[in-house]
Amino acid sequence: ARQLAAHPPRRSVLFVSFGAEELGLLGSSYLLQHFPLPKDWVVAMVNLDMVGRPKKGPALTLGGYGTAKEWAELIPKLNRNHHLKLTTSAGGYGASDHSSFYSAGVPVLFFFTGAHEDYHKPSDDAEKLNYPGFARVVQFAADTVKAVANLPERPTYQKVAQEEGPRRSFKVRTGLIPEYGWEGRGVKVSGVRGGSAAEKAGLQAGDVVIKVGERVVHNIYDYMYALGDHQPGETVPFTVQRGEQTLTLPVTFEAGGGGKS
Repeated sequence: ARQLAAHPPRRSVLFVSFGAEELGLLGSSYLLQHFPLPKDWVVAMVNLDMVGRPKKGPALTLGGYGTAKEWAELIPKLNRNHHLKLTTSAGGYGASDHSSFYSAGVPVLFFFTGAHEDYHKPSDDAEKLNYPGFARVVQFAADTVKAVANLPERPTYQKVAQEEGPRRSFKVRTGLIPEYGWEGRGVKVSGVRGGSAAEKAGLQAGDVVIKVGERVVHNIYDYMYALGDHQPGETVPFTVQRGEQTLTLPVTFEAGGGGKS
């Protein structure tokens, strides 16, 4: 914000801190329904969600890469000055507030550095933040915002082909913590919450979930859609790759996902 104030770009930039994201994107949905300016003035939404503990690189997952045709040229150009280890995902839907804007026809970019074993725990304390990596990711985000705000024309919205709509209000949860920076097939398990359905089923950090029930899991989005297929109390086989082994672990879904996994 200080950088933008010192050198104002062509377009205005609105900083927003959303509430009630995990109850179903309530804050971002409300803003879009009660926007203080004409909504067609919004040319893009850049979302930072969990960027404080990047892994070595620093590694950054960038969602929404396919939601504007300009991103494929702009982002690599900007990263030449930052040298981040980028993983991109084309889709504009996902487990955060950018989904609301993408649904409203706004190009998005979602900055995310991955889940960790302290996610949603009291142990997620400030001293565990990777401050140097955090600063590099935030500066990259700031430069991205400045570049977008200075584009001569508004970014061209693109609807990503073969992408399902958001299914945030899950009725179930497992306690599995995904490793969002995973670049392989399936969903890699970063950790499991103590006492959760995932822990009771025997899932472990390092496992890769490749199938939930009858749904093949290629990525985190497939996994989220799979949660929407089921009801609390239902026991569903999770097909898991653990090293060289392929295991089938029965997971009994807990109630009350509210957007959690």
